[in-house]
Amino acid sequence: MSAAATSCPIGDLQAALGAADLSGPDANRKVDAVIARFAADPGMPTLPAMMADIDRCFSGESLQDIVAKLRVHPGEWAQKQLAAVMKLSPLSMAITLEQLKRCANRSFEDSMTIEYRMSQRCMQTGHDFFEGVRALLIDKDQKPQWNPSTIDGVTREMVDSHFKPVSNDLFFD
Repeated sequence: MSAAATSCPIGDLQAALGAADLSGPDANRKVDAVIARFAADPGMPTLPAMMADIDRCFSGESLQDIVAKLRVHPGEWAQKQLAAVMKLSPLSMAITLEQLKRCANRSFEDSMTIEYRMSQRCMQTGHDFFEGVRALLIDKDQKPQWNPSTIDGVTREMVDSHFKPVSNDLFFD
């Protein structure tokens, strides 16, 4: 395989598929042939080697624990994770962490009911979901004004409210 094929952007693949004659009964074979020109060995997976660090840093009981572990963990990886976490909605992160805890040993149906309740609460006026959409997609200023603005500002009551039954609750038969 050529060096060009191993470093090709997805746009080149799209262009090649667009230029190819994919008509006829053997269209699948033709598509496979075009894609094969862009195939490359991805190398060894990196995630297994990082699992100990991921588990160590993200095993905290609270967001404060996770942030503290990331701050003291040596290396660039932890600092990148910390920078990413600090940009996110503190409330949304707390809700997600609580969801992971609550759904760890629940049935699919129970987990989907919890997910549904969360989604309904996140669609309420004034929720950080709307602020994130504004900052990323509407104004594109990349400067969301989270409420609360810090992890320490998130209360247990704020998080728990996302898991209470809603008027149009989801039920499975």
